[in-house]
Amino acid sequence: MGAYTQICRNLHYHVFKTQLGLMLLALEERSVCFLHFGGSERTLRDTLSEKFPQASIMPCTARQMPIASQIESLAHTLISGDSSEEHPNLIFEGTPFQQDVWRYLQTIPRGEVRSYSELAQAIGRPQAIRAAASA
Repeated sequence: MGAYTQICRNLHYHVFKTQLGLMLLALEERSVCFLHFGGSERTLRDTLSEKFPQASIMPCTARQMPIASQIESLAHTLISGDSSEEHPNLIFEGTPFQQDVWRYLQTIPRGEVRSYSELAQAIGRPQAIRAAASA
């Protein structure tokens, strides 16, 4: 279990539709702890519970909705490809391997795709195809 899963104790979640499917956003106070795509709200909540087994998990309240709405709007903007808006700096916590994957993904020009095999090759770990897909 990662350090961030132990830090986030009281999570509030918000599920919304995007062009890529449902997305769950989980907040600890006013900080984003988790973003995940899934096929159903139940599956997303189950995934959140698995990732944060020590956390108290509840839907966003009126207190969290302003930040949840901002993140939802940002997600729609990024997914639609509208890069004209200024985006906040995001800090991604993960293993060094995950961070290598995420850095590489950010170099792929918008509208282009890469296979998981190409991704693993590009970060110098050609045998780590499944791990790259998971990251």
